[in-house]
Amino acid sequence: MTALAAVLAGQFLAQAPASAALMYDQGGFATSYAQDGTLQIFRVATNIGNNSKLYHYYGHAGENLTSEVLDDGLPFGEKGFPSAINYGTSLQVFYKSGGALIRKYYNAGWWTTETVVGSGVNSSPATAVDISTLHTAYVTSSGALVDRWNSGGGWSSQTVVPGSCDGSFTPAMGNFNGQLHILAHCVGSWIHFWKDPGSPWTSEFLGKKMFPGTGGIALSTGNGEFDVVGNATDGKLWRWWYTSNDGWREQPIANGQAAGRVQVGWFNSSLHAAWVDGTRMHNSWLNGSTWSDEPLACNFGACSDVDAVALGTSYFLVDTQEPYHPWRWTPSDGWRQLNIPQWKLAFVKTKNTGSGMIEVHQTPDPYQSFDMHVTSGFSAAEDGNGTFEMVGNKLVYFKTRNTGSGKVELHYRTAESNFSDGVSIPTWFDVADGANGVFNLVDDGIVFIKTRNTGSGMIEVHKLPSWNPQAPPYLSTATNIPLAEADNGVFQMGGESLVFIKTRNTGSGKIEVHITGTDTAGSCSFCQWLLHRATVFNAGDRDNGTFSIRSLTPYSRDLIFIKTRNTSTGKVELFAASSDTGYQQQNLATATAYNVSDGPNGWWNLNHT
Repeated sequence: MTALAAVLAGQFLAQAPASAALMYDQGGFATSYAQDGTLQIFRVATNIGNNSKLYHYYGHAGENLTSEVLDDGLPFGEKGFPSAINYGTSLQVFYKSGGALIRKYYNAGWWTTETVVGSGVNSSPATAVDISTLHTAYVTSSGALVDRWNSGGGWSSQTVVPGSCDGSFTPAMGNFNGQLHILAHCVGSWIHFWKDPGSPWTSEFLGKKMFPGTGGIALSTGNGEFDVVGNATDGKLWRWWYTSNDGWREQPIANGQAAGRVQVGWFNSSLHAAWVDGTRMHNSWLNGSTWSDEPLACNFGACSDVDAVALGTSYFLVDTQEPYHPWRWTPSDGWRQLNIPQWKLAFVKTKNTGSGMIEVHQTPDPYQSFDMHVTSGFSAAEDGNGTFEMVGNKLVYFKTRNTGSGKVELHYRTAESNFSDGVSIPTWFDVADGANGVFNLVDDGIVFIKTRNTGSGMIEVHKLPSWNPQAPPYLSTATNIPLAEADNGVFQMGGESLVFIKTRNTGSGKIEVHITGTDTAGSCSFCQWLLHRATVFNAGDRDNGTFSIRSLTPYSRDLIFIKTRNTSTGKVELFAASSDTGYQQQNLATATAYNVSDGPNGWWNLNHT
């Protein structure tokens, strides 16, 4: 097998405790890579107070990761790890949702969803490819260990063990010497199961010393060896390995134990084990016959899980708490942390472009110099037919007029293609709704905030899933904001809440921030006020620029004012009022590199990328 083949075969998975993070209260993730050489990260996580979601992060060689939500309908508190694998020409991810086992696979630019098992699944899945057959293994709610496979003609299944397996531990799965192998926690210990194609399952108990039931387990089948790594009863992290000539052998890796799951695989002709001790990630590798160790900092001073993957000459460690910032090792640079994201003031120029095409310009913090001037693939003739915005590495265009499909259309182009290539697709919404509100692309799909011609007489929120924007809305609800407020400000989503920035007819004479969300019983959305606050900005600035909410620091909801008219400096100016001060103090006030004469020539937003 090639370097770190366990990851590529989806075998690099094991059980870990719930994750603790700034934005999520629990969850896990798996990594794999697509055949175009991009790093792919999948994560199940629970936003505090909301449903669990399946997140997908991806980017070439780990740089400039983009995120999307593939499934936001998971039950609240869903735990466990997706299992990602390449099968044929398709990137696939398997994950648990309640008692169901779901498969998503990427083909022709879109994700397709399949329910593999409708109910009764109790563990996260493991996956492997046996010759040309795709396999997934899981533990049921009755304690049975099941192997399910698909050769292209539908799913078949076989019960490996009828009971006594623990679904709180994720099985590990792989292919070695033409045999399919599963490690599962049954009858209080880790058991090794294997079979030849078409033959019955054989099992063995690997010894009392091996894996008392704390932390996770991982297996690798590279370099002619069958390697297993996990915690042992002596308080150490151990390696057990099997070869056809020598049978089973064992050796300690580290004096401490892994706090979460572990990973094992081959890279640069060396066996590597990735694990965490609670405050640090560790890259341990086999140096001859002994193990060496290299600790790396967790992103927020503590971490409970790690994943590892190899891409060519790069080796990645990914901290569960913040997948955007993986560590990457290369022969030339050693270890380097990637994608420390920046806020950038983005300007999508749609008027008076010298190129006749729509242009993208960005200036990063501290906003005094440019890092992007790109002519896109959109004609400037599209100006007036919809809205433009930079969202991460995407130039997003919602076409709400003059569409050939009769629908509101989503078009986006990626930075990697110099904004010349991407996606163009009609959405579920009729083009007649184009003038009835605001359309935005957010991580969990397309949001339409309807501010005119609503049947309810209230501002309404409608959401389409990002993986299928032609499907009907999975959420359509009236809010507690009267339709009479439609022209009094701007509306946007703030996580799972609806933000109303009131710029006209304010009783305070100030720009005001109003936020509505789910009631305490969780019985309705956007029906309970969470905040009413007058801010430091004067209402007289309502027509001098654009207002929005951004999280400049974790947990914050800062009010951003991009002033594009009547500035004292002759430049476009950027201001922010901190939510930590109740919007009474500015934590950002600066002239930028943009000339104010460009103010009316396009669309402005503060972009995190």
